[in-house]
Amino acid sequence: MISIDSQIERMKELHPQFEVKFSTSWFVVWEGWLRPFLAKKYKIRITMCRTKFLDDVEIKAYAPRVEILDPEVDGRAPHLYRNEVHPEIPLLCLYDPVKEEWYYDEYVADTTVPWTKRWLASYEGWRATGEWTGG
Repeated sequence: MISIDSQIERMKELHPQFEVKFSTSWFVVWEGWLRPFLAKKYKIRITMCRTKFLDDVEIKAYAPRVEILDPEVDGRAPHLYRNEVHPEIPLLCLYDPVKEEWYYDEYVADTTVPWTKRWLASYEGWRATGEWTGG
């Protein structure tokens, strides 16, 4: 399993536009801008959490979660999840969790960021044509 510190270093190396907004040894939040191809820019928040025990409470790990902070996303778009923390900002569906397409031994910078760019490109195509061309 890759440490949070290593995840942060890899993100700085590959995607320096992403800034760490908060981190601990088991949790990290990045924010930054992405532009899929020649389209408009999107402000993205990526959060990642590892399993952590605090006294008798277990905080469960979860794969990286991606939110678009700006501009607002059309909530009718395909491949969105309901965000329990911020219901007004949906989470992006970037891969099939049943197929376990993301593992904790992978870097967010190598997987989640490129997948987010593909999602954004598919989203813009969907807005223009009404057809979702992504996975």
